[in-house]
Amino acid sequence: MTNWFDFSDKYLIDQLVKTYQYMVTSASTQSQWTADWGSNQGKTTLN
Repeated sequence: MTNWFDFSDKYLIDQLVKTYQYMVTSASTQSQWTADWGSNQGKTTLN
């Protein structure tokens, strides 16, 4: 049973890390896209 719990904990931690990395990557990509969109809108408005 101990081995099963160890495996379970490692799996859960691995999933948490993957989820966290995905969220961070998505957030940074989203903010970058928003920044690009904002600057493009600014250029369009200026023109």
